[in-house]
Amino acid sequence: IPLTKVKLINELNEREADLGIKEAVSWHSEYRDSAWIFVGEVFI
Repeated sequence: IPLTKVKLINELNEREADLGIKEAVSWHSEYRDSAWIFVGEVFI
């Protein structure tokens, strides 16, 4: 299941790039200072 989440994030990144979404409104901007790390099925 974790690999599915990685695939979904990659698809989101591709969609944002295709649509020309600016970094300021991207999900990257919201979480860029986050210390969360995804390990398996949990965030630490």
